[in-house]
Amino acid sequence: MKHDFDKVIDRRNTNSVKYDFAAECGMPEDVLPLWVADMDFQAPEAVRKRLAEISRFGIYGYSNSRDDYFAAVQKWYSTHFSWKPKKEWLIKTPGVVFAIAAAIRAFTEPGDGVMIQQPVYYPFRNTIMANERECVNSPLVLEDGRYRMDLDDMEQKIREHDVKLFILCSPHNPVGRVWTKDELAAAGRLCEKYDMLSLCYQHSKRNGCWFCPNASTSELSHMVNRHPDLFGKLIEWEHTDNLYHRRLTRTETPSEVKARLWGKSQPEFSISNQ
Repeated sequence: MKHDFDKVIDRRNTNSVKYDFAAECGMPEDVLPLWVADMDFQAPEAVRKRLAEISRFGIYGYSNSRDDYFAAVQKWYSTHFSWKPKKEWLIKTPGVVFAIAAAIRAFTEPGDGVMIQQPVYYPFRNTIMANERECVNSPLVLEDGRYRMDLDDMEQKIREHDVKLFILCSPHNPVGRVWTKDELAAAGRLCEKYDMLSLCYQHSKRNGCWFCPNASTSELSHMVNRHPDLFGKLIEWEHTDNLYHRRLTRTETPSEVKARLWGKSQPEFSISNQ
C-alpha cells in the first residue's frame, strides 16, 4: 500500500509534546522538532482503520492476547529474519522506559552500577538514577566523523564499578550507528567475561544486530551456542515508532529471565521523564 509522505499536517494545538509543550521543555515555541519516534506522518491506513473499528465498538475494557498475536509475531520474525522466538520469551509492557525500569529493579540492587554509552537516549540515565543505581558512562568516541565504542574504557569501568547491567542502544539513538557484528561480538565477550546482563533497546535483527539469528555462523551466535547462559543474560525491547498512543512494547527474553523480570515487576516503579 502506497503511503503519502508529502502530506503536510499541522499538529499544533493538538497537545503534541514536541510542538505545544516546547516551551515547557526549554525550547523556543517556534522550534522545528526533528523527532524520530514521533514523526509528522499519519499512521498507515490499516492501523487507522482498525483503531476506528475498535472505537466504534464503544467498550474499552481489559483485554489480553491469545495465540494468534504470538503467532503473528513469530511469523514476522521468521519471514524477515529466519528466526522464531518462543512464545514464552515474549512479555508485553506498557512502554520501553517502564520495561527498562523493571529490568533495573529485577536484576540489580540500589547502588549497583548500570552502564550506558552517551550520548544516548536520555531516559536511560534518568531511569537508572531514579531507581538509585549508579550510572556508569562509557562514552562513545567520535573518530573521523563516525562514532565507535571504546571497548578498553568499557572494560576498565566494568571492573572499577562492578557493573551488573549494560544497556545497549542498537541501532544507536541519537548517533545513528548500526553496530557491526565484530563490535557487538566484542561487547558480548565483555558481558560473558564479567557475567554482566545486557539489555538491548530499539534493536534491529538485520546485519549489525545484537543477536543475529540469520547469521548462525557469526561469532556471537557461536558464543550463544557454546554458552546458552549468555542468551539468558540478554533482554531485548522493541517498540513501534510513530505509534506511541498505541503503547505496547514487546520484551524478548528466555523464560528463566522472564520469570524473574515478571516476578519483580509487580511493585510500583520510580520512573523519571525529566
